[in-house]
Amino acid sequence: MALSLRDMDSRFIWVNSRFETLFDVNSQNCIGRLPHEVMPTPLADAISVREQEVWAGDIPKSQTHQAVIKGQTHHFFCINSAVREPNGGPFGTSTIALDVTALRVNEAELERTRSVMESLLAHYPFPVVARDMDGRIMLVNNAWEDSRAAHVVKRWGGGQPTSCPLNVRSILMSRHSG
Repeated sequence: MALSLRDMDSRFIWVNSRFETLFDVNSQNCIGRLPHEVMPTPLADAISVREQEVWAGDIPKSQTHQAVIKGQTHHFFCINSAVREPNGGPFGTSTIALDVTALRVNEAELERTRSVMESLLAHYPFPVVARDMDGRIMLVNNAWEDSRAAHVVKRWGGGQPTSCPLNVRSILMSRHSG
């Protein structure tokens, strides 16, 4: 987690080593400088706006940011907070930044995979049912909806495929035997 502390003029007072690594800067080059002097302009602009909002509302603010660092796009989740003197007067602003680039890449990959799976399932000729850990049906394909099983679930399982219990067969058998 990258941490920084800026004074009321928005000049860096302190940054940790993760900040240096994440933003490809040296702390000695940051201290006493403005965000626009050490960070990519879009990120520095966003930080300045967020800093003003923090002081206007006197509450922490969070936001995701995107910046190109070393030629690569990075995504950050940042929390900015006002820092006060012991007597309550304003001192500066702190920022906690977490690089969530890998998370964003994984989210995009999951979305692509979901899209491919939906396409495959929509055209698969045999019924497919996916259940969660509690046995509730979470996903069915068109072939399943067209099959007799869908009608049975709708009749005995509460109307929606998502309410189908794990062992539909045993429920149906107990209803027919009793």
